[in-house]
Amino acid sequence: MSLQFYPHEDLELKSALHPGTLESGAGDYVAVAIIDAMLAMALVSFAVNGGVIGTLVVLGLIAGFNMLALSGRH
Repeated sequence: MSLQFYPHEDLELKSALHPGTLESGAGDYVAVAIIDAMLAMALVSFAVNGGVIGTLVVLGLIAGFNMLALSGRH
């Protein structure tokens, strides 16, 4: 048995999902949704406590994160 390293194998994108179950990249949307949920909880926390600046900062984080995370997706 040979333990050779093939650098071209690292450049291939391998799906973490089983073929035919979900579209490729669906795991990315799950991760984005989880992060959005965490940011939404922070937003609610700041809004309930009356922190206007904190609320605006978290709104900016949500908008910026979604713009970066979902840009280039079709």
